[in-house]
Amino acid sequence: MASDRYMYNHFLLLLLLNTAGSIEYGEVVSSLHAQLFKNYNALYRPQQLTDVNITMSLASVVDVNEKEGHITTTFVPKMSWVDPRLRWDDSNNSEFKKIDHLQVRRSDVWVPDLEVLNRFQDVAHDLSPLPLVWVHGDGTVYYVPRQTYQTPCRFNMHKFPYDSQHCQIILGSWAYLSNEVDFHLYRNGTDQQLLVEHNDFVLNILNTTRVETTFGGISAHFVELYVDIFLARRAKFFYYMYLMPADIMVFILPFVHLLPPSSESRQALLGAILISAILMLNTLNEFMPSYASDEVPQPLKLYLACMMSTLISIFGSCVTMSLARTDAKTGRVPRAIQKILTVCTPCKQAQRNEHASYQLLHLEKMLQMSAEGEENGEELHSANNGTDNTEEARQLHQQEQRGTMKILQQLVSELQLVRYREQVKVEWVNFAQLVDKIFVIGFFISGICLLKYNHF
Repeated sequence: MASDRYMYNHFLLLLLLNTAGSIEYGEVVSSLHAQLFKNYNALYRPQQLTDVNITMSLASVVDVNEKEGHITTTFVPKMSWVDPRLRWDDSNNSEFKKIDHLQVRRSDVWVPDLEVLNRFQDVAHDLSPLPLVWVHGDGTVYYVPRQTYQTPCRFNMHKFPYDSQHCQIILGSWAYLSNEVDFHLYRNGTDQQLLVEHNDFVLNILNTTRVETTFGGISAHFVELYVDIFLARRAKFFYYMYLMPADIMVFILPFVHLLPPSSESRQALLGAILISAILMLNTLNEFMPSYASDEVPQPLKLYLACMMSTLISIFGSCVTMSLARTDAKTGRVPRAIQKILTVCTPCKQAQRNEHASYQLLHLEKMLQMSAEGEENGEELHSANNGTDNTEEARQLHQQEQRGTMKILQQLVSELQLVRYREQVKVEWVNFAQLVDKIFVIGFFISGICLLKYNHF
C-alpha cells in the first residue's frame, strides 16, 4: 500500500511539473511573438534585395480538358527567405534562445507574391487548411502553401491516343522587380515526392526554368518561372474506346464483297458500317478540340477513310449488282474481259459449256435418228406394200417426218438461244464476281496500310 501511494504521489508531481512547463513555454512563445511583431509591417519586404529560394513540388494533375484547352494542376511551392526583422537567436533573453521556431499566420508576415501569369481561369488559389509560416531563430522563413493553377494548354492530338502533351505554367511576381525580389531555383526547382498519378496521363518530365524578362519601357527585369509539364497518355482505354471500332470496320469491309452482289445482308452490313463511322466521328468531334493542332488527328483520318471506303464499297456493290443482272439484250462481255474470265474462272465456265454441249448433242442425235428413221420407214413401207405403194401414201409419210424434223429443229434453235442467253448471263455474273475480287484485294491492302499508319 505504501509503495502504491508513493507511486501515485510521484505521478501527480510529474504531471504538475509538465503542466507548469507547458504554461511557461506558452508564455515565452507569446512574449517572443509580441516582441517580434511589435513594430513589424507585413506590407514591406524584409531587405532591399530579398532572395527567395523556391522548389515547385507537383502534387497532382487534377484535370486535363482537351476540348476547352486547359489543364488544372495542384502544386506545393516550397519557398524560403531571410527576414532579419524576425530574428531572435542573437537575443539577450536566454528563454527565447530555447525556442527553435514559431508558427505564425500568413497574414502576419511578408510573403512573396508568386502569381500565375498565364492563368486560364480563377480557381481556389490557396488550398491550405490553415496557411501557416514557419519562422526560425536565424530569421529564415519557410512558406509551403498548397495551390491550384488552371492554365491554358495547346494540345497536339495528331497521334491520339498515343500522344504526349506539353503544358507550361508561367509564375512570377506582379509587384517586384528582379532587383527587389529575386527567385532562385532550389534543387533544380522541381520535386515529385507528393505526386498523385492521374488516371489518363503519366508524368514524363517536370522541369522549372528561371527567366528574366522586361516589360514595357522599364529598364529593370522581372523574374519569371516557367514550369514545363510533359504528359504521356495512357493509351489502352482510349484505344478500345475510339480506335478498335475503326479497326473492326476496316477488317470487315473486304469480306463484304465476298457476299453475293444482290444479297440483302451485304447492303445491310454496308449501311451499318457507314452509320457506325458517322456516329464515331460525331463522338470524336465532341471530344477533340478544334484548335488542337494544325494537323488532323489520326482517329479522325481513320474514320473518314472508313466512310470513304464504305461509300466506294456501296458504289462498287451497285456496279456489281447491275453487272450481275445484265441479260443477253446488252450483248456479250468484251473479248478482253472474256479472256480474263476464262483465266480466272476456267473450271466453272468449262462445266457450264460441257452441260450445254451435252444437251445440244442429245438433240442432234435425236435429229439424226429421226432422219434415219425416215429412210428406214420409206424402205420398209415400200417392201410391205410392193406395187400397191401409192404416191399419196408416200407423200403423207414424208409430211409426218418433215413435221417431226421441224419440231426438233425448233427445239435445237430454242436450246441454242437459251444456251446463248445463259452463257451471256454467266459471263456478266463472272465479271461482277471478278470486280468483287478486285474490291476485296483493294480494301484488304488499304486496310493494312491504314492500320499500320495509325498504330505504328
